[in-house]
Amino acid sequence: MLAAADAFTLAEDWLARRQRLAGSVTIPEAYRQAQLQVLEYLIRRYGDSPEAARPARFGSSAPFYSNDRVIVVHHHLGRGTIAGVKSQAEANQRVGDILRHLQSVHENDIDDIAAHNDFADWVDELDEHPIVPERAWNAILRALRRRRSAHRAIAEALQQSPYLPRAALTYLCRCLSRGTYDMEAAEMLLSCRSEKVPEYVARAWRERVDRGCLNAVTEKLRDYLAAEPRALDGVRERLGDRNPAIRLAATEVLRDAGTLDDVSLLSDLVSLPADESEHADERRALLDAMWAIAHR
Repeated sequence: MLAAADAFTLAEDWLARRQRLAGSVTIPEAYRQAQLQVLEYLIRRYGDSPEAARPARFGSSAPFYSNDRVIVVHHHLGRGTIAGVKSQAEANQRVGDILRHLQSVHENDIDDIAAHNDFADWVDELDEHPIVPERAWNAILRALRRRRSAHRAIAEALQQSPYLPRAALTYLCRCLSRGTYDMEAAEMLLSCRSEKVPEYVARAWRERVDRGCLNAVTEKLRDYLAAEPRALDGVRERLGDRNPAIRLAATEVLRDAGTLDDVSLLSDLVSLPADESEHADERRALLDAMWAIAHR
């Protein structure tokens, strides 16, 4: 499987993929033919339209080779930042370092609150936003320090402003990740307009799917991810998850909300060698998502 961020247009990417698939002897025939049908349809439908002439975000070319799902996903999302590794072990280490860093950021936000005594420390990327309610945010700070009444403090703050400090987002994310049915936390998180909300929603959704907690709260988070373009990279990242159930769930979200760029990303994943960790329905789900996006 070949993949690299290159200066391809979508049309050029589709043509290059069609040529490569036509000559492939390693991809199972059923998967090869299904991808060719999608690509042929895209080439006929879009032709030389402005849509097909825009740069391909997940363009495919020869300089990067990988047979590992996680590396493919992070290479594309990181615009090649994982390219150039010298071995599979080095690649796994670099991906692991990234994921451990993201985990520590979320887990430590609340625990580090005691070190932040200044209201200014709470303001996170709010330069262009309305004035935030300092008194309400300080009430959240006190509630989180005491570890009680935080839901009420956050709800009261949201009545004054749709923006929340990062530690409040982390608190809501943690409630949703570890709890079963906390619709109030979901509604507060989704009503917030802070820029980090998509990241926290994607994380909470992932943790709930991982635990098999598939109820109305999880569905509400899933609906947000499918409706919010800023959240789709968080969904795409889950295509490399260790849990095949999460990979399937992410594929289903992209089937409903993905863009033409995602056809290329999904194609690269379909073209990977067989993996013992795969779900029996995983390849078919990827192909179905490609078809649905192409025909939307």
